[in-house]
Amino acid sequence: MTETQPDRTGSEPLLELSGIGHEFGGRPGRSGVRAVDDITLALSPGETVGLVGESGCGKSTLGRIATRLYRPTRGAVRFEGKDMTHKPKSADLKAFRRAVQMVFQDPNGSLNPRLPVGASIEEPLRARGVARAERRTRLAEVLEEVGLDTSAAARYPHEFSGGQRQRLALARALAPQPSVIVLDEPTSALDVSIQAQILNLLQEIQQRDRIAYLFISHNLGVVRHLSERVAVMYLGSIVELAPAKELFEDPQHPYSMALLSSVLEPGDDGAPGEQIVLKGELPSPSDIPAGCPFSSRCWLADDHCRSERPALTERAPGHLTACHKPGSH
Repeated sequence: MTETQPDRTGSEPLLELSGIGHEFGGRPGRSGVRAVDDITLALSPGETVGLVGESGCGKSTLGRIATRLYRPTRGAVRFEGKDMTHKPKSADLKAFRRAVQMVFQDPNGSLNPRLPVGASIEEPLRARGVARAERRTRLAEVLEEVGLDTSAAARYPHEFSGGQRQRLALARALAPQPSVIVLDEPTSALDVSIQAQILNLLQEIQQRDRIAYLFISHNLGVVRHLSERVAVMYLGSIVELAPAKELFEDPQHPYSMALLSSVLEPGDDGAPGEQIVLKGELPSPSDIPAGCPFSSRCWLADDHCRSERPALTERAPGHLTACHKPGSH
């Protein structure tokens, strides 16, 4: 069982995922593909938690569970201490959907191609019954926040560049004044210069409004720059969670070591670091090894690793690792 994660921000958790598990394709008498398994994670006001791992490890699924786009098979989603897991059409769930928003990798998923972008941005407010005049005022505010002219509201998504569309997707997420935003690869499809603009914008908005971000990305440099804490996922589970500086400077889990070695930062002598090349095939999510999920690719694995699954345990203040041999090199 995952240990409770200590809060290092001095604030009560805003959004909590507790013991989250999720399967796809299951039916009575037969389990499905295990996409997420026993994940506990918390976000505090104004905090950014980075979420990294290989494609297919369950990052996006976890992001959708955090926003209740998916209902988890197991575990609980809590917001401000209230359980949101099983509250269909309740007032609490409506408030949750306003407060917890998501920005997708493809901004076109948030913008109806048949509607002017202003109508798409106003949609969350219209659904809440906000008066027309108030909606228009808020629309002008969020367009200004993301660096676009109010005249953009009358144009259609195809009339904008990729960077502008991502700004519009962010404006749509900001419109209901959320306290949490899940960002799923929000800059991966953008040019480097445009990425920098979007990331700077996210930081400005967070500093002003104390919005908490769950930042899902393959870009380790961006994650290191933006995040207070970083969670590393492998085959649907968190294998390491630590303050960003500690994780990047002293990873404790072999998978984290391999993942971060791909960045190849220079050592003290200026020479590039040694990249760890993982051997073996990535196990199928429908047939995860009985012991440590990483044991089939880990150069440190022994019989203990292959037979007993390690718990995510706090090895140092705020630094949790799911490994029988943490810190071994």
